[in-house]
Amino acid sequence: MRGAAALLALLLVAPSGRAEEFTVRITPAAGGAPFTVHAEVVRTPEAQARGLMGRHRLAADRGMLFLFADERPRTFWMKNCFIALDMLFADRDGRVVHIQHDAPPCPSVVLQCPTYTSEAPAAVVLELPAGTAAAHHLDVGSRIRWE
Repeated sequence: MRGAAALLALLLVAPSGRAEEFTVRITPAAGGAPFTVHAEVVRTPEAQARGLMGRHRLAADRGMLFLFADERPRTFWMKNCFIALDMLFADRDGRVVHIQHDAPPCPSVVLQCPTYTSEAPAAVVLELPAGTAAAHHLDVGSRIRWE
């Protein structure tokens, strides 16, 4: 079992041996202090489909950043996810167009998981631990920047 987990970990990281990671700065729409998280970046359809599946923890200063080539309504689900998440859907300029607060986990024993769709076209989705958006007063119009 350990060998399989190690192999899976190797498959999930970039060729350099580390997952691609960006520093993400989020500025609330109403003003106020921006805050920073470190986000694992997923770009390929396979990595995007996998997302945070199978993970049991996500630190308060961590997230997952999904970058898409096109801008359209995005639909996510929480299948095989064990942590509740906030999902920030943003346009290609990083302006938040929709927030899904507190999406509950949907472990593999659940036959049908709900889906969460952005209310406007999105090219970026940032997943954060549940409660982060409310704690930092994030709303539609907040800005996401990454480097």
